[in-house]
Amino acid sequence: HVHSSACGVLVAWWPHCGFGLFFSGMCGNGKTTWLKAIRTLINSLNLRHPQTNSSYSVSLWNARELAYRCKDEYQEWAQITRLPILAIDDFGTDPKEIISFGNCLTPMIDLITKRYEEQLFTLFTTNLTFSQIKEKYEERIADRLIEMVVPIKFGNGSYRG
Repeated sequence: HVHSSACGVLVAWWPHCGFGLFFSGMCGNGKTTWLKAIRTLINSLNLRHPQTNSSYSVSLWNARELAYRCKDEYQEWAQITRLPILAIDDFGTDPKEIISFGNCLTPMIDLITKRYEEQLFTLFTTNLTFSQIKEKYEERIADRLIEMVVPIKFGNGSYRG
């Protein structure tokens, strides 16, 4: 069936009706290429928000860069966490915690929590399994991810030489 996500983008799912996609698999097997293709497609369709008439676009961030943005440019990071559509590449390469002026920040945990609560469409690529995610980010975050996303496993090997 077809499900209209919170951001108005139509996505065809099978039994799961999450509000995101989760590409997982080994290194070099096309996850980021697919993510960039989806970004290009959505950005070129000029989809409009029904209330604001603003155009939807996909903002793509490397997970590690996004985590450090929380420390270095907190206001910008907070705006990124609220974007209608966000793509996070290499999820799991980010540090779980960052110390900033004696404060312990948990950028990805806070980002996922925010996006989960507001049901904002999120795309991820990762080399981690859900059990590794559970180990790194704890059960609460892994459980939220399972509800948030449609998992798409890339089972092929690397396309890189």
